[in-house]
Amino acid sequence: MATQDTGWVTLLDAATGTGNELECSGATQVGIEYEIPTGVSAGVVVLEHSAVPGYAGTWAQLDSEDVSGGFAAAPSKQFFTFPGPLGVIRPRISTTFSGGAGPKVTVRAKRMFGQ
Repeated sequence: MATQDTGWVTLLDAATGTGNELECSGATQVGIEYEIPTGVSAGVVVLEHSAVPGYAGTWAQLDSEDVSGGFAAAPSKQFFTFPGPLGVIRPRISTTFSGGAGPKVTVRAKRMFGQ
């Protein structure tokens, strides 16, 4: 599980699969950046939440980004913030990323503390 308190933490850098979990206890906000490279034309990434790490059931959905409907033309980045308190977050690809020479999505997170 990613546990870095400063800077951006890469949770996922792939075309398919589930990313690393990030503990967000105590954070007043969490910043999320999604990035897709040139040529990506399809794919959906979901940001999920659980109160506890390693939860084996279905996680709650915080956000969903669809390349064909939510992103600007590739290459592009999307940025969002989510207010705390949050337990644990993770990205999960629900539709495989495709198109271009290296289809993938990169998901980074940054926990923000204080007022």
